[in-house]
Amino acid sequence: MHTTRLAQQLSPIVVVALLAGCGGSAAPRSGSASSSPAATPSPIADTTRARSSAAHRLGAHAQLIAFARSVNLRAQDVPGFTVAPAEAKHRTHNKAFEDTAAYRRCWQGAEQVKPLLELSSRKFKTGSALRSKQLSSTVAVAPSLATARRELRAGKSAIESPNARRCLARVFDALGRQAQAVRVRQARLRITVGKLRFVPIPVSEAARGSDGGFGFSMMLDVSYVVTLRGRTVAYPTSLQLDVLGFVVGRATVGLSSFGLGTAAPPALEANAFSALVSRARSAARAYPAVTR
Repeated sequence: MHTTRLAQQLSPIVVVALLAGCGGSAAPRSGSASSSPAATPSPIADTTRARSSAAHRLGAHAQLIAFARSVNLRAQDVPGFTVAPAEAKHRTHNKAFEDTAAYRRCWQGAEQVKPLLELSSRKFKTGSALRSKQLSSTVAVAPSLATARRELRAGKSAIESPNARRCLARVFDALGRQAQAVRVRQARLRITVGKLRFVPIPVSEAARGSDGGFGFSMMLDVSYVVTLRGRTVAYPTSLQLDVLGFVVGRATVGLSSFGLGTAAPPALEANAFSALVSRARSAARAYPAVTR
């Protein structure tokens, strides 16, 4: 999964966090390529030899779908969290989350290829109002092994580039001030963001057994400006978004976690990431199309 594509996918996730904090709600488009299937199969590690043999007889595309469904985040990976309800889509009317094309110049030379398949888990959430946490995962399958490796190298290079990070922060901060007021119930709300801090996260040890990993954390200041009955009040807070990922065969598996007004527990992130790595390694043996 290329870094540019990650930025495009994370924008709606951040919108969900920001609007949930002010009493609004948002969700991915129903039926989109990133929508999660309702059912979650049993862990691949528990399958019998007969089931594994049956899986090998599936067509290539069916194997890729089964792989993604087997790997993606599930409720037992995030104890204390509940499935976030699917609700109507909203916009923050803030350029930082709507003009994602503006970030492309920060990732010069970064080429991305449309994945053959992309499936996301449910969104798991805890907390409310201006203190909430949410985790989810996505599995994207590239057209070839070479494409997956190339995008991993390009993504890691972009994440580790000081110039790219400075460019991203500069563009984000400039766009984050361009916000329009929206109506939320009887009030008018304006959400501004800025002071983006983009920090690489080393994951090589945690991703051991995969074909390589990547990680980064984005921290930003958020200000809710609410106008109600002629009075205006500002509520400052912060948001932290962590993305950890790895590649197995043609598949890139990404774990996204964000905290509004608080950070997701590092131990929870680490355990969820470890579960994804373990399941992906087992699922790759059960569904070999992902490694071809």
